[in-house]
Amino acid sequence: MMILLSIKQVYCDLILNGTKRFEFRKKLPNGLKKGDEVAIYCTRPVSRVIAYFRVSDVIQTTRQSLWRQTRLAAGINYKTFMGYFSAKKQANAIRIGKLHVLNTPLSLGRLRRNRTPPQSFLYLTDSQSRMVRERAVRTE
Repeated sequence: MMILLSIKQVYCDLILNGTKRFEFRKKLPNGLKKGDEVAIYCTRPVSRVIAYFRVSDVIQTTRQSLWRQTRLAAGINYKTFMGYFSAKKQANAIRIGKLHVLNTPLSLGRLRRNRTPPQSFLYLTDSQSRMVRERAVRTE
């Protein structure tokens, strides 16, 4: 399974440079598990799918416990983290595994008919997933 996540540009940059190794979410896609793939849609001004990664782990726990587990590679500070999860008892993180940067960023119009970016996430079809993978930089 591959999902598409909308991520702000500042966090996309941190993911690409390796500073941010966890993607925090208030709500996780149903059934997301280790081994699944996540395509990164970088929001404005980029407005393109720029990379995808393999899910290394999915963590669901309390805010304090999640911060203790992720703080060294969170890519955000404690205040931002706690502010994001302020109204939630449970916090979620997706550990970013092997990252594949796309040779050519992919517009939503090329990926799907609906050009509106997902508010949070979107399940991709097999053909959409293939399209993302085919644009990845070959690392072998």
